Amino acid sequence: MRSGSDERRTGTLDRGDAVDADALARPSPETMLVEIGTELDGPVSAFGAAFWRLLAEKAPAMALRVAAKTELRELHYSDRYLVAPLPVRLALAVATSAPGFAKNTKLLLDVSTAVSDSRSGTPFRIQHNWGVDHHARDVIDAMARRASPLALVRRRDKGAMPHGRSLVLHYADRSVRIILDQGFGFWETAKPVGFDFTQSPQNQTEDLATKDFHVKAKSSGKYWGVVAPG
Repeated sequence: MRSGSDERRTGTLDRGDAVDADALARPSPETMLVEIGTELDGPVSAFGAAFWRLLAEKAPAMALRVAAKTELRELHYSDRYLVAPLPVRLALAVATSAPGFAKNTKLLLDVSTAVSDSRSGTPFRIQHNWGVDHHARDVIDAMARRASPLALVRRRDKGAMPHGRSLVLHYADRSVRIILDQGFGFWETAKPVGFDFTQSPQNQTEDLATKDFHVKAKSSGKYWGVVAPG
């Protein structure tokens, strides 16, 4: 079991802050509530493709979008808790594996202005929060640019951002909205993975983008996703 201080280091919610799955549902008949357990456990290099494959299996609307092979014009991800290297790696793996994602797809990330947590002590694992805000900003920006040359990272005050994490895919004919219960903080490394937060942002980016490891679902709770028309 993780200590309280270790839990504060991770880019996740406390259990009491978890989103109620029933509250995520939408009235449209195309809306699907997707429960995810351990299906995405495995190498981080396969996480993005596995995410979309699972959603296509469980949500007909997503399966149709995958089959359409339509170019994705814009992908917008909003997450005020995107504050640690691991969920950044996972979020961008999912983004670049999205149906129709191409080099001219615009990638838009909305994140919090402040990410460091000085109360958590010195970070040393990949799931720990950054301790220096400008390191976090530089690494997130650089990771986004690796994902798309048209990437734009917007920063807003945490209190002004919605609590729920959302991923919206904009195609020429329609949009698909995916509401994520815990964002990408639901997953952790299968074994402890160190991360050198004292490196320069450039070296942190390279390390984060290329590090090889396995991820697994956390032992407590379930992960919910809602796939709905945009």
